Amino acid sequence: MLFDASPSNRILTSRLERKLAETPEQPLVFQDIIPEYGGCRYKMQCDAAQPDVLLLSIGFSQDTAREIDVTHDEAVEALQQHVSPCATVQETPVTGYHFTISVDVPQLRASEGSQRVQWIARLSSIRLALQGLPLRCVFCCVVVHNALQTFVQHLDKK
Repeated sequence: MLFDASPSNRILTSRLERKLAETPEQPLVFQDIIPEYGGCRYKMQCDAAQPDVLLLSIGFSQDTAREIDVTHDEAVEALQQHVSPCATVQETPVTGYHFTISVDVPQLRASEGSQRVQWIARLSSIRLALQGLPLRCVFCCVVVHNALQTFVQHLDKK
């Protein structure tokens, strides 16, 4: 299959599953740079000093970063909501990237079945959560506008 309609990145999914499959006695130490279409790139890293933490960073092209407005607090809040409770957004991203999240590996390991699958899917789809933010803001404005129009029309009828 050449095209996968899934919003998650298969390489990220595979790496997260591999990290969870390792035994705590032999931590998986690695650093990968994973390119994705549209100028998006990920950096995944684990080291022996913090074997229970996986750092996942995402960077965008300049145009995409401008569209998302990566400096805006709403982007950070949206990402935090997307990855909670199994990860947290770090205040300072890894150099060269726009966002870095710290994944709690023991918490992911402790989750079971569909919960684990859901959390891995969320972590693997952070690009979608961030790039969809401007569109979700537009939809929210449209919904609020339509609700206000309906309310005003209802008042006018009375």
